[in-house]
Amino acid sequence: MKKIPIIFVTVGVMLILLAVFVAIQQQQFLSVAIKTQGEVVALLPTRSRTYQPIVHFETVDRKRVEISSTSSSNPPAYEVGEKVDVYYQPADPHKAEISGFFSLWGIAAILGGIGLTFTIIGGAMLIMMSDKTKLLSKLKSSGVGVQAKIDQVYLNQSLELNGRNPFQVYAKWLDPLSGQEHTFKSNNLWFDPTEQLTQAYVTVFMERDNPKRYAMDISFIQQPS
Repeated sequence: MKKIPIIFVTVGVMLILLAVFVAIQQQQFLSVAIKTQGEVVALLPTRSRTYQPIVHFETVDRKRVEISSTSSSNPPAYEVGEKVDVYYQPADPHKAEISGFFSLWGIAAILGGIGLTFTIIGGAMLIMMSDKTKLLSKLKSSGVGVQAKIDQVYLNQSLELNGRNPFQVYAKWLDPLSGQEHTFKSNNLWFDPTEQLTQAYVTVFMERDNPKRYAMDISFIQQPS
């Protein structure tokens, strides 16, 4: 069941490392680049309905160069005729960038932001799973176990990742002393466990005299390979 959060953390770390690599490459470019002034001569529409600025500038040896920015936006970030600072490589003036945060650092920032988000989500899921595992272990030794009747498998609409909701097993137990019915929920499962619920009851461990603190033992449910 740890497969999904581990994937999230792995992808997140890889994206962060890629963002660092891109940032280092950009810093190396800036360390040798020459700064000059250019002019926005056109705004090129893209398939994503954004506008990519086309810039003309002159090198120190009076060579006229045209470049298109690696970043685009809607509404446009620049106007035709606007003066902008440009960084270019002396050895290859066509390797140039407009002096702006998103033009210079946008790719690294986006990769780093997505990577950090994936890492935080995956890490939080692993921590929650670890806490639930510890609680179950604790209640197995110090609490009391009851047999709750499996009621149904529900989608947890309060949590969504990449357009998907996790599943939870619901089970009910009638307290023979108080006559009160209690509903228990399992940990979140990122696959439908319905086919594996071949038994009518599931064991729930809870604190003595406190059914609100519990942990459902669903160790018999295995994540599909």
